[in-house]
Amino acid sequence: MIFPITYTRMLALVMALDSQGQKDLLSGTELTPEDVMGKIRDVDAETQFTIVRNALRISNDPGLGLQWGNDLHIASHGLLGQLIVSSPTTRHAWKAIERFHGIRGDFASIRGEVIEQSFVMNIQLRMPLDEVGFFFLEALLAIFVRNFELITGLKQQGVRVELGYAAPSYAALYEKYLNLPCQFDAKETAIVTPLALTTMLNPMGDIEVYDNLFRQCEDVSESQVQLKSWSQRVGELLRKNPGHIWTLSDVAGHLHVSPRTLTRYLKEEGNSYQVLLDAELSALAKRYLESLQYTVESVAHMLGYKDVSSFRRAFKRWFSVSPSDYQDQVGTRT
Repeated sequence: MIFPITYTRMLALVMALDSQGQKDLLSGTELTPEDVMGKIRDVDAETQFTIVRNALRISNDPGLGLQWGNDLHIASHGLLGQLIVSSPTTRHAWKAIERFHGIRGDFASIRGEVIEQSFVMNIQLRMPLDEVGFFFLEALLAIFVRNFELITGLKQQGVRVELGYAAPSYAALYEKYLNLPCQFDAKETAIVTPLALTTMLNPMGDIEVYDNLFRQCEDVSESQVQLKSWSQRVGELLRKNPGHIWTLSDVAGHLHVSPRTLTRYLKEEGNSYQVLLDAELSALAKRYLESLQYTVESVAHMLGYKDVSSFRRAFKRWFSVSPSDYQDQVGTRT
């Protein structure tokens, strides 16, 4: 599960954190305030959950998720936000949210259905309903309500929120931020909208723009489903950029994660960065040497080594033979 770094950036903004506060927000993660401001694009679930726990501790506000979701600008949702804004009707917006919410953090299952004269958007978390779960669920409710009001330009007459759990101690904040009737101890968590409101025209809607953005969201969603393993991504990056000895930090930065996180991902796949780097460099070294067109010195240079002796040591570690002896063996066979 991946979360856009934009959400952490906006959380720090909503909490009005100074430089020390931003460091406290990132405590227990590998991130720095500079990372959050642009060096990386996404964070993994473990990092995002740690940040949320820190935010709840710093703010001492259990309703922080409601405030954060209410304050998030539609632009912070990226391509999905643009799709929602361009929706011709509220029903189109709900369809977009149901279909593509996962591209901004797939932590909930969302299902829309028509029941009698109402359109019901059911929300089910894919995580425990602990303090972090409550934060994300409440933020999601606030985001949906805010987007609905943005599209219709109206207060949500007849709309209500049903919560599939008991009222928390800060239940009064629900109606403050959602500005809707809230019913706790319901069968499921859902936003219930009169069916007539779902066909209201969006003053900002544009069907051509909507269709174009919908296709773009489909592409993003499909690419996430077909996401390569981290080992494949690293190998592909190294193969596409020969002539440079990439460091772990270089690769991690290119893939928008921290070096420690990339190391952990690779370990979970039974791999390591050094193994992948050695595999790519050794394969390329063999190819060059076997062509018999290059000297050992030129091969070292083409691989990105600053000195030939480093290349010789690496080659002997890979193949238990020096590069010159290997080239001699190849020449003898041919």
